[in-house]
Amino acid sequence: MKSSLLLIALFTLSLGHLLGKIRNGYEGQLQRTKESLEKLKAQLSEDINLSYLEKRKLKSKIKSLIDYISYYELTEELLAQLRIVSPDLYKEMDWIRDKRDRVTDIFVKLIPKEEVAINLEATSSFTHTTEDEDAHFSEYGKYSAAVNVSISEHSLLFLYHELGHISYVIPNFAIYSKFYKNYYRTQMIHASYIGHHVRDKSGKSAMAFERKFKEDRVNFVRRTSTKIEGAMSLIQKIRKNNRGLEAPGQQEPVYTRRVDRR
Repeated sequence: MKSSLLLIALFTLSLGHLLGKIRNGYEGQLQRTKESLEKLKAQLSEDINLSYLEKRKLKSKIKSLIDYISYYELTEELLAQLRIVSPDLYKEMDWIRDKRDRVTDIFVKLIPKEEVAINLEATSSFTHTTEDEDAHFSEYGKYSAAVNVSISEHSLLFLYHELGHISYVIPNFAIYSKFYKNYYRTQMIHASYIGHHVRDKSGKSAMAFERKFKEDRVNFVRRTSTKIEGAMSLIQKIRKNNRGLEAPGQQEPVYTRRVDRR
């Protein structure tokens, strides 16, 4: 009987993971990145005929792959923070659906500031499909939204803000698309203004999510006496832990989470 209960518990946990809809945007290419990294390290170590320039190019490629892995780990940390600081909000966004009750995947990436589009701290993007007026897609496929957040000490706040936009837009996609065309596409406006017109309900939702973050952060710190570490501090520690990945033949170090996902 105990074994059966254990199996049921394990099945429930695994099912919950599979149904999770807030996803790490780096995960799709993570395994391929790790495989490429090992091949390049082996080539650097074993090919004695490489020129100085070829070695430099290989080392540069290796660094880029390690950066990818580091950004993946950083994104995991921020999603873990979101989950433990605001579990109710996390669950709400994990199961967000469009007007026709179709689940939306939200793919999140923490990226360097210089890679964020048009010098914004964070962006969320998705557009129409030809299927129906309530359907949408992003670079990750149908019924998905892409969120890019710059790496800073305020990344978690920016993530909440973008989720606030998505929280309104996805269930009201057809209505919001008409609003967007009327108030944004016909005017010469700065990109930072998009989503924040005085009549834009997605902007109001974004600000409500920011307030939610600040309230939940205070309650979390009071309850646990645990500091919420910023993304800049985290990426420095992650990169330090991942330095060993540059050396050929070394086993990937285990990165210990600083935020428990319980």
